[in-house]
Amino acid sequence: MAEIKGTHGGRRKGAGRPPGSRKEPCLIDGLPVTADPAVWLLALVNHEGAPLRLRVEAAKTLLPYSHAQKSTAS
Repeated sequence: MAEIKGTHGGRRKGAGRPPGSRKEPCLIDGLPVTADPAVWLLALVNHEGAPLRLRVEAAKTLLPYSHAQKSTAS
């Protein structure tokens, strides 16, 4: 195959993410200061000011610890 020069790789004007376009992390006020991670995660899940994505991830993390698993032994 013949290689075409100048069309692959390198910098291209206007390509990439514009400077300053990344979101800065936000601080969430009102979460409890506690040594129990489950209490903190539950507060985050119920905090209306937290981003929905973060609340869903906290709920998924908390789920195995908040529901007792059913025993299959009879």
